[in-house]
Amino acid sequence: MYVGAALMLVVALIVCDYVDALPDFPSKFRFHAVLVLAIAVGYLCIFIACMEKYNVLKRKNRVLEEALTEKEQEKVSILMERQSEQQQALQKGELEWFAGKIKIFSEEEQKASLPVPTPLQNTI
Repeated sequence: MYVGAALMLVVALIVCDYVDALPDFPSKFRFHAVLVLAIAVGYLCIFIACMEKYNVLKRKNRVLEEALTEKEQEKVSILMERQSEQQQALQKGELEWFAGKIKIFSEEEQKASLPVPTPLQNTI
């Protein structure tokens, strides 16, 4: 498309010199009309080429965004899994610590609830 547009503009320059050499007005007018048409076609080719390039870049960008979104989702799921594992390990450690404290507390409670022998009870 760019090559076609460039050729149209070159042809327009060459035709412009030829038109100026014509003797009568109707011939000049016809060639000026052809010249304007050639320039319009050249700019249309440039416009179409730019739009096609824009659409291609837009499609590539969308594909890259989708791929990036998929990768981000994979990373998030991996991070959530790791965080879940770490949280489970932390909860397990806390539960073990709490169970140990309960065990110590219940042993102390059992000792406290047992009657302490007094010296008078030993003599009876």
